[in-house]
Amino acid sequence: MKTIFTLIFLLFFFPIFSQTILEVDPKDLYAAGDTRSLGNNCFRLTTAQYWEGGSVWYDPKISLLEPFEMEMNILFGCKDEMGADGLVFIFHTQKIPLGYKGEGMGFAGMIPSLGVEIDTYQNFHLMDPAEDHVGIMAHGTIRHYDDFNLVGPVKLPNIEDCQEHLFRINWEPDAKRLSVYLDNQKIVAHSIDLVGEIFNGETDLYWGVAAATGKKTNMHEICFEQLTFNEPQLGYSTKRDLLEGTIVDLPNIDFPTRSERLPKEAIEELDKMVLFLKDNPKHSIQLYLHSNEGGNSDTEKTKSQRRSVQILKYLQQKGISNDRISMQAMGSQYAKQKVNESEIFRQGNWVNAYMFIPRA
Repeated sequence: MKTIFTLIFLLFFFPIFSQTILEVDPKDLYAAGDTRSLGNNCFRLTTAQYWEGGSVWYDPKISLLEPFEMEMNILFGCKDEMGADGLVFIFHTQKIPLGYKGEGMGFAGMIPSLGVEIDTYQNFHLMDPAEDHVGIMAHGTIRHYDDFNLVGPVKLPNIEDCQEHLFRINWEPDAKRLSVYLDNQKIVAHSIDLVGEIFNGETDLYWGVAAATGKKTNMHEICFEQLTFNEPQLGYSTKRDLLEGTIVDLPNIDFPTRSERLPKEAIEELDKMVLFLKDNPKHSIQLYLHSNEGGNSDTEKTKSQRRSVQILKYLQQKGISNDRISMQAMGSQYAKQKVNESEIFRQGNWVNAYMFIPRA
């Protein structure tokens, strides 16, 4: 059983920023098929017309030997029951404009390749579920019953809802793990040797996003928010929220029960925060640590104090000075309070912190 533990970062503003700088250069994006640019790194891949297909590719190639993260906002259209077909995030050795349209979603037929499909239509002969779903597929397959269906289908709530959905892909080369997030929730993770098992030793690939319609239609739009290579960073939405003054919860920073040792996941998350603080040197942080392992209040507060020391030491080792860090060990004091704009509040069985943000 892991410790119920939350770390909250609050930023002081000197001055106040409303948004982060987008890390996508439009000249590196190549549109093909029916895709039309909407400006500001946004593209309409298809309109709600029959048998359209469009894609956007990133050029130059990226390396599978380095970590990377891509984040984008996607509109899957407004038609649910009558909407189709979906979108695929693609890795390929060549910058091919488009695979098969319709149920192929612009991905079918691409070899060698890896695709993360977000399918919004049920094709019975492909063994699609009735719900919108996600899968990780290899070599242009769209069939969920053959050997190239690596993961899924994983069912999703309806995403053809006229709303943008935040989509994120993360690659960790040391762990050989590909993780997929939708609206800040991890929905798929898969460990695979992409270089050896999928791409026959190729380490440098193109990547792109394709969408298509068929006998049923939907509008598919995408806005590229952040492309991060070589050094894992906080996601675009997290950085945006921090810079706008919104409280951010980092649940990956968690200690095992009765332990004061920073686990690997916590170190990875702190490294992202260190990079963010180095990129934003006029910002300071407040950290509120909570522990709720069933002990009395004094015991739980002592635990959170000791763990806060470990976090503080780690941040200092990474070059973050003391005058940029304020820490407070909360123990289990606020574990049962409800949401309030000026108090600690409960979410699920662990706690977050809310504070008014002082401004210069």
